[in-house]
Amino acid sequence: MQRHAATGMEFEVAGPQDGPCLLLLHGFPSCSDEWEPHLPALTQTQRVLRVDLLGYGRAAKPRDADYSVHAHATRLQQLLAELGVLELTVVAHDVGTSIALQLLSAGTPPIRRLALLNGGVLHAFHRPTRLQALLAKRPLGDLIVRFMSGATYAKGMRKVWGPRAVSDAELLHLWQRFSREQGHHLAPKHLVYIQERRQHGDRWVKGLQCFEGPLALIWGVHDPVSGLHMLTPLKALLPKAQVYEIQAGHFPHVEQPQAVGAALQAWLNP
Repeated sequence: MQRHAATGMEFEVAGPQDGPCLLLLHGFPSCSDEWEPHLPALTQTQRVLRVDLLGYGRAAKPRDADYSVHAHATRLQQLLAELGVLELTVVAHDVGTSIALQLLSAGTPPIRRLALLNGGVLHAFHRPTRLQALLAKRPLGDLIVRFMSGATYAKGMRKVWGPRAVSDAELLHLWQRFSREQGHHLAPKHLVYIQERRQHGDRWVKGLQCFEGPLALIWGVHDPVSGLHMLTPLKALLPKAQVYEIQAGHFPHVEQPQAVGAALQAWLNP
């Protein structure tokens, strides 16, 4: 991956350079590594762009930056413009779903296809974990992160995982990416997206309902944060969406990569 000097994000482009651009957006508290199992198949037909958003993974982690959904979307627009991307397919998870919906609302570049994986699309149905709720409260969250450790991170991640057991090695890798350069101290700033969903969620959902391109909901149904209780009303609001129910928790593409990979291929290549 390489650093985008203007925004501090890390990004990688792979696959046929003349193909359609597929943007992969990760969630909180993770990075673009969560998409690695899917790259071999996706890059056969798609020009795949994966990013570590500012403050995540390998990206820069300035303490005074704007980590709002709107700021992330603006930085992505800048990167996409420099890469000459004229239109997009977007596959997004968690906070990435909110960023995707802001990009959809902005309309530049236009999104032609959109797939959403477990995210708080409908803010009224979002159930943050107790740790997330505490971290989102300032200044309490700023105090809590001082005592955050790999063990704390692992405990929180296991609570949102589905039937497949997650290994210590998997969680250690994610923690190392998240905590790189003390990045975990940014968690309260990242979690501003919870409040943004309350402020802008209705507008984002209206835009989603008006979206005319191919739309997929690839959903881990065992997710306590935004699982079946989120998917059920979403299906009612978006009757034209292709729905793939995955026997997984909050990270279906990590927990069940084969099932999610099959869903993505079926949706991308009908």
